[in-house]
Amino acid sequence: MTTEAQAPPLRLQRLSGLHVLVIDDNAMNLQVARELLLHEGAEVSVANGGALGLSMALEAEPVFDAVLLDIQMPEMDGYACAMRMRSSMRLRSTPIIAMTANVMARERDACMAAGMDAHMGKPIDIDMMVDLLQTHCQASLAQGLSRKQRTRRHQRQNHCMVSTSRHSSTSLRLFPGSGATVRCFSAWR
Repeated sequence: MTTEAQAPPLRLQRLSGLHVLVIDDNAMNLQVARELLLHEGAEVSVANGGALGLSMALEAEPVFDAVLLDIQMPEMDGYACAMRMRSSMRLRSTPIIAMTANVMARERDACMAAGMDAHMGKPIDIDMMVDLLQTHCQASLAQGLSRKQRTRRHQRQNHCMVSTSRHSSTSLRLFPGSGATVRCFSAWR
């Protein structure tokens, strides 16, 4: 008697159609955010630092659907980066979400004063991140993906650093219902 393994049910990718720019000065934070967003179906670009992130945001064609922005960075911090983005006519309506370990009310107020739309703490809570992006990017999500975007996203997803082993509860919590875990988490036993 043989038994056939059933394929797991397809998981809804809640951010399909979005192109998100992640700006942070920490390579591990960039990788974690990138992998989480890719797992949710987003196309992701990353920038190491505020100055590079600002340049990428100003030059992107088409404009990014959203920006996730660290606050404490050398050279150009998140506040200055957000204010410069808001001074550009083409970025005035792009959602900017602070992504920082500073979760006190005064930090949130400072983020809003700098022109950011929302604030989320680190470590990243995937459901909160998805909720914020869905809330602030409704029009982009409603448009869906063009064929060109789907092809480009598929090509980028093929380069993800993903393993099928289950090394830690952190990994499983970040990717509920999936056997895929980011390799960098395997060291976090």
